[in-house]
Amino acid sequence: MPLFTSSFVRSAAFAFLLLSNLSSAATSPNITAELGPSLSVGARIVFPGSAEFAVATDRDNEQDPPTFSVVVEVATETDVVPYANNKNISFLATTGLHGGTTTLGAVKQGINIRMRKLNSTTIAENGNTATFGVGIISEEVKSSLWAAGKITTTGACDCASSGHFKEQDTTSEWSLLSRARYYDAPAMNWAYSQFIFTHDKVAALYTLLNTWTANGTKEQPIGYINKNVWVRIPPVDANNGVIVFKIFYHGVAAVPNNYTAPLIALGPAVTNRCRNMMFPIGLKTYNVPALVSSTAAFNNLTSDSRFLNSAVLFESCGTQAVKAVADASTAFPHRADNIVITHVISYPVNSTLDKNAIAWGDNFRAALHKADGSSELHTYVNYAHGDETLQELYGYAPWRVTKLKALKSKYDPAGRFDFYAPI
Repeated sequence: MPLFTSSFVRSAAFAFLLLSNLSSAATSPNITAELGPSLSVGARIVFPGSAEFAVATDRDNEQDPPTFSVVVEVATETDVVPYANNKNISFLATTGLHGGTTTLGAVKQGINIRMRKLNSTTIAENGNTATFGVGIISEEVKSSLWAAGKITTTGACDCASSGHFKEQDTTSEWSLLSRARYYDAPAMNWAYSQFIFTHDKVAALYTLLNTWTANGTKEQPIGYINKNVWVRIPPVDANNGVIVFKIFYHGVAAVPNNYTAPLIALGPAVTNRCRNMMFPIGLKTYNVPALVSSTAAFNNLTSDSRFLNSAVLFESCGTQAVKAVADASTAFPHRADNIVITHVISYPVNSTLDKNAIAWGDNFRAALHKADGSSELHTYVNYAHGDETLQELYGYAPWRVTKLKALKSKYDPAGRFDFYAPI
């Protein structure tokens, strides 16, 4: 079973967030007196200045962060929401504290509903599904299923909450249950290979990758995962960015030679608080000329020491199961895409740099979109920057957004859950 950990730029992940759209200040004394007596056994209020408050509010991304007057570690789903609604106080329910969309900044001195205590795993009697409490994180899902001899689709970041990796429930209502299909574990071992290539290998490397998928017409094996990023590693190349290229392969002792041999033949160089603005785009295949042109822009950006830790994240994996699901049966809209490329502009918190970061991210994504030739820009909602349209996030078929809006109106008529990529 995979159990990988990595830094943010090597594996971005999404927190499971339920959000409120009201912004009025909450004062600690009133909350203590008014909310405290009604809390369930095991719930508690945490105030600024304590170590627990710091842990519960320390995000991985300081782009337009929410602010909180208190944290409430809840024990039931009714501990805070009725009180917050009655007092017109904004709230943000959190588990993994990932996600950096600009809409989060609308939470001003609200209540952080900390859901980590709502952490549970229930395996169905039929042996086909499991249901998870919303406070669970990725590592706990994997561990609990592994203990039962099961596996499920997972991400690479163990500290992310369940929203990033779960195979979404496919009921007609597209419900928000953290329910996943799981399978008997067929093999315990994973093989792993890593290579670092200098910038002059971009054309050769991505041309090779396109041959593995026959330019997007051939599926990769189910056990194959590729992740590569553009970063700066001065000891490898003091003047330019490099490509860190990783392959994970399930059920084998070593990554098959038909993958590693051509990579070796290419000649690889080597077998703090910040804002991370993300600009994702979904594609069917790599446009090599566009990527070659993009290396100059990336090198120019990262030559500025303030943006040194920026990266371009490339993600692809086997998509047979994704494409086997009926397109109209779930809310996920971009099933034909094979690749997600995400431009991660990372820099110390400094509002004077925001304009430069946004311009670079927009231009990079626009260049790849133009080269792709598609009239539609596909973006991954879990990596959303915050200025994407509903169609870019949730699909261009008119019925998709219409259905989502109807469900939103049905289950959240007051618009209380409205801060992360709101519908």
